[in-house]
Amino acid sequence: MSYSSSMTSSAAYPPTPISYPAAAMAGTAPLRDRSESRFSATTTPPPSRRVTVLRWTRNIGLLLLAIGLVALGSAIVSHTYLPEWRDKRALESLVVDSPDHPNYAAWVNHASPSSAGRGQGDSPTYQRFYFFHLVNSKGFLQGKKPFYLEKGPYTFRQTKKKVDVNFSEKGTLVSYVTLVQNKYSPEQSGKDVALSDTVTMLNLAYATAVATFGSESNLLRYGSRRALMEIERAWESTFLPTLKERAVAATAVKTLALIDEALTKLNYQEDGTAIRWGGGCASAGMVQQCGFEKAAFLMAMIGKERKEDAELYHMCLDTGLGSEPGQAIPLETVKALWDTSDRLSIFNVETVNSTVRFGISYWLNADANMRDTLLARFRLNTYQYTMLTTYLRRIYDSPLLETFIIKNFLSGLPPGEVGLATAEIADWSSLTWRQWAVGDVLQTFSGAVLPESVLPETPPELSFYMAAVGQPVWTPVGIVVGENEVPPPISPARWSLKQTKCMRDLILRETDADFFAETVLGLPPSPTQTSRKTFLDVESAMARSPEASKAALEQCLVSQGAWSVMLGYFDYLGRTFAGPHLREHVVEANGGLIVTRSVQSWLEGRPEPILSSSLPPNDPRIWFGIMTDDEKMEAPGKCVQVSDIENMYSACSPVTAPTDPTTLLYYKKVANTYHTGKKHPDRLGAMAKYKGDEVAWGIWPQGKIPILGGAATGQGSVVQYGYSEGEQFPPLNRILRATEAYVGPGLVAGLENTFNSLAATENATTTTAMAAMAEETVESPTDMLVFMSNFVLPVRFQYRGPRGPIQGLTGLHRFGLSPLNFSPRRRDAALYSMDGPQAREGLLNMTDIKGAPFFLSPPHYLGCPKLQSLECLSAVATIPQGESEAAVGSHLDIEPYTGRTLSASVSLQVSSSTMGAARAYDVFHTETYAAEVVPLLWMTHQAEVGPEDAALFQELVNAPLDFVTKVQRLTLLVGILTAGVGLFLALLGFFCLCRKSGRESKTESDARRARGHFI
Repeated sequence: MSYSSSMTSSAAYPPTPISYPAAAMAGTAPLRDRSESRFSATTTPPPSRRVTVLRWTRNIGLLLLAIGLVALGSAIVSHTYLPEWRDKRALESLVVDSPDHPNYAAWVNHASPSSAGRGQGDSPTYQRFYFFHLVNSKGFLQGKKPFYLEKGPYTFRQTKKKVDVNFSEKGTLVSYVTLVQNKYSPEQSGKDVALSDTVTMLNLAYATAVATFGSESNLLRYGSRRALMEIERAWESTFLPTLKERAVAATAVKTLALIDEALTKLNYQEDGTAIRWGGGCASAGMVQQCGFEKAAFLMAMIGKERKEDAELYHMCLDTGLGSEPGQAIPLETVKALWDTSDRLSIFNVETVNSTVRFGISYWLNADANMRDTLLARFRLNTYQYTMLTTYLRRIYDSPLLETFIIKNFLSGLPPGEVGLATAEIADWSSLTWRQWAVGDVLQTFSGAVLPESVLPETPPELSFYMAAVGQPVWTPVGIVVGENEVPPPISPARWSLKQTKCMRDLILRETDADFFAETVLGLPPSPTQTSRKTFLDVESAMARSPEASKAALEQCLVSQGAWSVMLGYFDYLGRTFAGPHLREHVVEANGGLIVTRSVQSWLEGRPEPILSSSLPPNDPRIWFGIMTDDEKMEAPGKCVQVSDIENMYSACSPVTAPTDPTTLLYYKKVANTYHTGKKHPDRLGAMAKYKGDEVAWGIWPQGKIPILGGAATGQGSVVQYGYSEGEQFPPLNRILRATEAYVGPGLVAGLENTFNSLAATENATTTTAMAAMAEETVESPTDMLVFMSNFVLPVRFQYRGPRGPIQGLTGLHRFGLSPLNFSPRRRDAALYSMDGPQAREGLLNMTDIKGAPFFLSPPHYLGCPKLQSLECLSAVATIPQGESEAAVGSHLDIEPYTGRTLSASVSLQVSSSTMGAARAYDVFHTETYAAEVVPLLWMTHQAEVGPEDAALFQELVNAPLDFVTKVQRLTLLVGILTAGVGLFLALLGFFCLCRKSGRESKTESDARRARGHFI
């Protein structure tokens, strides 16, 4: 037996009692060497099979433990580096930071709402409109309760495009203008509806104009300012030309009469003056004299007092006609030309008004249509006609005529007026002030007994108004005392030209319309002129006006009762000029308070009569529509209608001609600025500047609207604040991470707990009916505030919990429109004028920014029972489709990893009001029903990711996300299992081997003791 086999057997089997051979016992067997016996006792025999197995088990366990530890280490490492790889891959698609980005074209064209950003996509966006048709419009205007009929839906598919795109140098910011195009979708619209359907509604444009000035009568008063400005321009273009035309005729007639009288005394040929004026020759004794080319005789014939006018007289005599046949005008024709009773004659000065004139006006203006008439009427040839028009124009354009007119006007005044008038009338244009204040300029040259107006039927001059109210300012010709005519003193109501000009300058400041509105109409200061004070009488004007205005008024209000006179005059102009214009061109032209138009006209817009009457023709606010629509979708982004103008202060900027800054070409949309997410992914999609500023200032009169922030400035929101339009949010996980860095881990832990608890409760619903949320008006740290630029305000969305899968995409979070938006209990209620006694639960007051009573609410006022119970809303007939769609409510479904909105439905109703109708509509709509709420329309904006875009999203975002998650889970699972099994096997092997080793040691020890006893 070898040692190995002996050791193997002893190790493999338990020890047995020792037996010795009989020969040994008898002493016949030889004894072994002692050293050999000792060697066999200490040498370890070969291991048995069991020992080998145990050793292998131990070693494999150690190996598995090492592998498990490596796997666990890999899992730990994967949680650090794989998310970075995943985030980097996702951000490469999400963060468009330059025009060279592969997804730039798709990003600009809004080709796909998914985060992939490439391809046309299949995720349409729809706008749907429902209108409330006022059935009894005539009855409503007569004070009867309104009846409404809901019409719709009218659905449009919306396309967007970014233009005027500019990236910052480092690519962290981008500014752009978003253009929108809407195309009608009949298949998505209601049954039996069309854009040609007519709808009768309250006209917001007209209501805005009235609300801006407080009342229709104030609107007319403000129109008086415009009327006066137009009258002033008309005086420059018509009054002075009319005055000159009359002066040309009067001076020529006077000159001819003067010369004829002088020649008659010299036994001159009968009608000699007329013959020579016509270019012919007349005899004076033995001498023949042709025309009046020479003026030497003139000095001898006229008196010394008239010699300074000799040059003008000569100009009036010399027609320049030749004496040859075909050149000279026959005497019969000359007499016809001089016949002032003929409206076509050369010295006729008849007028209908300042723009319709006859006689000399025809000749001076050389109207092409009248030319042939005049040639035929007086049987003139072209030469004769040309010479006569040149003759008249030469007199008309001469500065001598203006001087002569002023001198003759002053000489015709009563003695008491001459001194004052001489000081006042320093130049030709001063006559317009005299006509406005006194009204006697035209009278002087026409020889009329009473003053004449430039518009006889509706005189615009202040003097005529004062005469109408019993305060005449003109001086009568005189009074007879016995046999003597004594001129009366100047009227005590007479305004000096200095005062007149001062007042007109003050009122007609073209760059300071606010001053007129506040001074005359008593309107509150505009948001951009908060320093203005209002006053309605002289005393308050002197006490409360700004210093500059106070000083100006002190110079003007020198006559007793002057300010009350001016206020009455503005009323007069409003009634006389603005009133008829507004009635004819606005109220009776389907532009008043209640109008009937087609759905297409309501949505796409039309030139609004009230706006066309008050704004420049190229002002985009003239075109009034509900829905913005850009036909070409090309840069630059232009403001072409009211819907394009988010606010009137900074949304649009004028673009003028390069060579002429006074020529307005168009209004350009001002871009917003956003964070691209580069370097700061937690700011992805965040608005950095609204129309170039970090706050929306000067738009809401009560304060500023912050558009940036978070926990510090977000009015309670630590999730997000100020991200535009609800299309893109920062990744929610990154918000949590960034918020932790900003405000500490405690708040983040609370936020995460809030999300988790909300997700586990019944609030995690998939529908958000507004009726079920009526009393949820408590601010929450998980509220999402979305900055809506078309309303210039943040809209609050409440967290509703996880959303079910959309097109296979999971893990979405739903945020529902918060009733707090429409509640006067919101903390910032004062900012939106919602804190007054008339505030209603369920109405977001947009009046301050829209300029007219304008309210937003849930569709059909759902969740607002007090509103629904109002008498003015007791007769609203809704349609089933509108009811079911309104009940869905508003929500945003956001994918938290990318921050993309993958499904959205936001519905809002627009309403107005006619409260205070008796005060506001006091001219044209005096019996209008006073309704606290007037429903107009409601609209819903819907979008959801389509299958193609969802697959693309899955490929570029969810697939890497799933891959990383699986790798992390797999390595963690493999590490735990492998390390656990390895540890178990290693411990088992060690344990068994240690136990076996202990047994063998005991057996060997027993054997040694036995052998030692035997020896």
